[in-house]
Amino acid sequence: MKSSEIRLGACRFDPLTGALSDASGAAVDLRHQSLQVLQELAATPGETVERRTIVDRVWDNREGAEEGLIQCIADIRRALKDDDKTIVRTVPRKGYRLVPQRETGVATPAARTGRRTAALVCVVVLLGLVAGYALFWPGRAPDAASRVVLAVLPFADLSAGDTSSADAPAIGDALGESIITTLARYSEFDVIARQSSFRFRDQTRDLREIGAALNADYIVQGTQSLASDVVRLSVQLVDAGDSTLRMVDAFEIPIGEALEANDAIAHRIANLVGGSVIEASARTPRRSGEIDALILGNRAWLLFQSGPSREKWLTALNYVDRSIAEFPDVEWGYVGRALMLRNGVRFGWDLNRPEPVLTEAEAAAREAVDLNPQNYMTHYALGRVLMQRGDITGSIAVLERARQQNPSSAQVLNALAQSYIYAGETGKLLETVARVDRIDPLPGVLTLWVRAWAQWQTDDCDGAQATMDRLSSAPIEINKLRAVIHVCTGEIGAARRDLAAYLESRPEWTVAGEVAANAGNWLSEGPRQRWLDALVRAGLPD
Repeated sequence: MKSSEIRLGACRFDPLTGALSDASGAAVDLRHQSLQVLQELAATPGETVERRTIVDRVWDNREGAEEGLIQCIADIRRALKDDDKTIVRTVPRKGYRLVPQRETGVATPAARTGRRTAALVCVVVLLGLVAGYALFWPGRAPDAASRVVLAVLPFADLSAGDTSSADAPAIGDALGESIITTLARYSEFDVIARQSSFRFRDQTRDLREIGAALNADYIVQGTQSLASDVVRLSVQLVDAGDSTLRMVDAFEIPIGEALEANDAIAHRIANLVGGSVIEASARTPRRSGEIDALILGNRAWLLFQSGPSREKWLTALNYVDRSIAEFPDVEWGYVGRALMLRNGVRFGWDLNRPEPVLTEAEAAAREAVDLNPQNYMTHYALGRVLMQRGDITGSIAVLERARQQNPSSAQVLNALAQSYIYAGETGKLLETVARVDRIDPLPGVLTLWVRAWAQWQTDDCDGAQATMDRLSSAPIEINKLRAVIHVCTGEIGAARRDLAAYLESRPEWTVAGEVAANAGNWLSEGPRQRWLDALVRAGLPD
């Protein structure tokens, strides 16, 4: 190794010559502009280089510099296989820092795990919330010519004059820029650069005109208002073609926490927007192959998540079966079929023949893994099916593989937590729940559901009740857990009301059905019997 070279993961880089090579010494391809950015970072390794400095030196403040810098950083990370962003680190609202490895040896697995954990702690809010709406995350980008285009407008300040704050523009602009940055990570669509979309600040032009000017298919717009030291934020996703409203969300946070919570809110908005765009695009597919299969899978899952029911489940199955029929060599249809068949048993819609259905589900999941073992969702689907079959040990092993491939997936971690609940592995359960708390700071129904279940499992009944109280709305299936927690806190009347509401929608449900669908998965008799006894006390018939 030359004295001028520095080690970057498995690669080596010579700042003097701009040569980047892999472990075997072969040159690693990196376009000229990205090499220039890498040289700027390598000039002061371990130190933060401000965005403005890089933009000045590489782009000379030319148009599109900010967007170009983001793309170059992504290129460098791909070349270095820096998936966990520990070599090229983002310093929020400042710039980037290059962290070379010492030549004394390759990091041990424990050291790599430590670095990964440290990175998670540093960028907590940037790694969560990918589950939910954006369930299926593709590994390869579609054809750029056919991708959907989004534009994010600056947030409008609606504060009254006497409550306006000097911080208001900063909050709105920081939020808008963070949403752009997060959306730019999606490969399903393109995002208009900030310097283009922010030109429409304070304009009253029709959104269709703005969409035409930016050549955007969808527009993200929002408002903020300050009242009594509270910031109220609302966001909308609008179809630029006909001004149809596609998505709405709102937040309310103390002004003092607004800038700190900016990234978490931006990440949630970006993923809600991303999921909504994928779902809307599924109505008029414009792509082929992998992306069409992906769209059909997302359409199925988003339909199912909008409120699980047997009717929606059957429709979702039609979508994933169509995906398999049209794209038999792409994994997404098999992933969707495995998960939907598993849900049919999980929610009791296919209890008359659970074993054959789960056998079909496992076959679909294994086919997905064979087609693309690098896609963490294929392992996630297989892990879910094995859990439903009662193979908890196998489920944990497969879900751990999915976690290794995507350590920022709250969806995978929540599934792991459920496996640990069934396995009675309290230490790993608490560790996993704590990790989800870090990467999912604005938790949805599934995260809160699993957290409350874990708290009940570990006899923290009051904590479980407090978590349940955070759920403003949830599918009726969660009423079983509500009832069990109320029994745990001694509120038998509330438990009976919870279960009565569940039985009103599922009058056929019995203890035998509960054992067949879920309770049989516990490896330990103690938690299983405690769960069933609580449901019987709440009124579940034999």
